[in-house]
Amino acid sequence: MEQSLDEISIADACRDGVITSEELLAESGESFGDLVQACGEMAARLVDAYGGTRLYVPCQLDPGGRLAQELGEQSARTLISLCEGEDVVVPRLMSLRRMIRNKKIVALHANGASPPKLALHFNLTERQIQSILRRHRAGAERNTV
Repeated sequence: MEQSLDEISIADACRDGVITSEELLAESGESFGDLVQACGEMAARLVDAYGGTRLYVPCQLDPGGRLAQELGEQSARTLISLCEGEDVVVPRLMSLRRMIRNKKIVALHANGASPPKLALHFNLTERQIQSILRRHRAGAERNTV
């Protein structure tokens, strides 16, 4: 089963500790960063559901609507209280998704997954996998020196 960058969940990565709230904030930009600071979990779900779009935030919540379904009713209410009647530009955060993917590759490799299997799973070439692993090793060596 292949996993593309668009299929990587920012919300899951935050919840699982793969990325920190500081990393999410750093990649979010100034305007979206305000939402991340107000409620990081809600902002991460927003990116997963609406990344790359401009989202109109209604004045009232429709409990059966897409916003409530995608974010959960409480998170949708939080968003409405912060941005009622506004258009919110929701970033895709592809650089953050790439960072998450690379961390997963390193972890899976450390647990015994071979570069060919990782390449198939993440729809990359073996050369790309080796490059990701090499960059990680170089970064780890710099941190220990």
